[in-house]
Amino acid sequence: MDFPANSVVVFEENRTRGELYSLWLDEYDVDVAATKQEADTALDGAVVVAVLNQGFADGAASKLLEIVRARAPLCRVVATRERSDPFPDLNVDHQLVKPVFEEELVDLVETLLCRANYHLALSRYYQTNADLSSFEIHDGDHPPDRTQYDELQQRASKLQKFIARLTKQMEQEDIRAVKRDILLERDIEETDSTEKIDSKYRPGKCTNCGQRWDGDADGEPAVTQLGAYVWRCGDCGHVQMAADPSHQHVNRW
Repeated sequence: MDFPANSVVVFEENRTRGELYSLWLDEYDVDVAATKQEADTALDGAVVVAVLNQGFADGAASKLLEIVRARAPLCRVVATRERSDPFPDLNVDHQLVKPVFEEELVDLVETLLCRANYHLALSRYYQTNADLSSFEIHDGDHPPDRTQYDELQQRASKLQKFIARLTKQMEQEDIRAVKRDILLERDIEETDSTEKIDSKYRPGKCTNCGQRWDGDADGEPAVTQLGAYVWRCGDCGHVQMAADPSHQHVNRW
């Protein structure tokens, strides 16, 4: 996933309206999905904000939402609906009643992008510090790689500065909500740590370096599960957030 993340998908069967939303959000990386096939193509682990029409795909918004959560665990979701429609029982971050206005949509997407990036930055910061700790507590016969240690320190410093900038743009409630999410993920990670690593939801290989995740690499774990649907490659360190595509295809609705 690129960082900072700015990938947005608009799920809107009215293509003209979807393109209008895309125009309003043109400073971000926006895809418009007007069909199930387009939704399947647009959805991946890099998506951090979704604008979802409640009536998308003949009212199958709840099913699409499940797929979004599986493929893009960090994704924040805005649901839009007609004023005459019943209030949906959807677990989303925000609801907008049509007509949607440019200022409210842009402000909301910006807020949710900040939350997603704050979540991603904090998670990477915690992991980087954990990696630094592993260097500091080592066997005396195997001194740490100083170059890698310095790189980790530089990464931690950059992440810390980025987090500080984000906190100035965010409301305190948004900050608290993200921290609650991360604490929940850490609880899940601790619970899952005793389970087999070859979960049926784990991808077969790293999308960054191609390392297979079906065994050990040079005596080290080929992959580490960081949380629900989140893995770190033991070869290149790439963090991958996605579930097994065989369980996610939109065209199976």
